[in-house]
Amino acid sequence: PEQLQVEGIITEPQAPCYNATQTITVAGNGKTFVVEAGAGATLVAGQNILILEGSSILAGASFLGYITETSTYCGTKTLPVPAIKEVTTTTGPVSDTRFTVYPNPFREQFTLVDGSKGDNLPVMAEIRRMTGEKVLEVLLAGSDRYILHMENLPAGVYLLRLSDRGMTTVVKVIRNP
Repeated sequence: PEQLQVEGIITEPQAPCYNATQTITVAGNGKTFVVEAGAGATLVAGQNILILEGSSILAGASFLGYITETSTYCGTKTLPVPAIKEVTTTTGPVSDTRFTVYPNPFREQFTLVDGSKGDNLPVMAEIRRMTGEKVLEVLLAGSDRYILHMENLPAGVYLLRLSDRGMTTVVKVIRNP
């Protein structure tokens, strides 16, 4: 599917794998998602993973969520990639209901717009390599628009993680040479 809402309680040690070619949304809107001790879950998305309030990964549980670079979902299964992903990834902004990132791909910098209607609450931004290595962590506060300068990073695919008020949004960003 292009979009997937994940909820429920995971109790089995065989980690279920959830895929979506665009966005996976975990919990939120009064729903819960719990991975209990000894259990596991994997999430593989093409663009975004939104981990919302109501999500819990208990001590002793296994949880893996990532944005695929190769359109390979849950093992070796390749899902068709919708045309909108190509348009969004190559020519337009990446946007969820709150944040917009543009241009994406970018060369030296990109703009992050917080569309939360002017509350200007602080947002923690992290950028990680696909290996998980953190390359930037910054607290953004006092504005609804930020320019992130990335000219010192090599070309490649990165994950931008934005967190505030119990909500986490993960967006794949691409730096072109």
